[in-house]
Amino acid sequence: MKTNNFILTALVVVLGAVSLFFYTSSRNTEFYANQAIKCRETGQEEHEKELEKQTFVTTYFEPQYIYNKSMKTCLYKGGYSSAGGSYYFIKDLYTGFYVAEWSYALTGETITGNPEEYHEAVRELGF
Repeated sequence: MKTNNFILTALVVVLGAVSLFFYTSSRNTEFYANQAIKCRETGQEEHEKELEKQTFVTTYFEPQYIYNKSMKTCLYKGGYSSAGGSYYFIKDLYTGFYVAEWSYALTGETITGNPEEYHEAVRELGF
């Protein structure tokens, strides 16, 4: 009888642990999905502000927004072209810090940043 009680108790403990694992996993998935939605909304608002203030821009690059789990922040990748050249950036929308940026003149001369470092950041951050 003691063996049956032990097995039954062990089974209840294991099932409880498995249930807790799946519940926690489900909550994490929901949390990150909500963060991704919030990030996209914040990013779209920021992009709209960019559109309003940059009157000299001829072409905007397709903006991208991702919630980076390891950095626990929202990243906005964007850029634009103008008559003078092009500008690319990755911005942390929660701090306003530019994680990476690169611009160059139509002559091909780099004005700010480093193209290799920028493209490496793009890959590393998941864009």
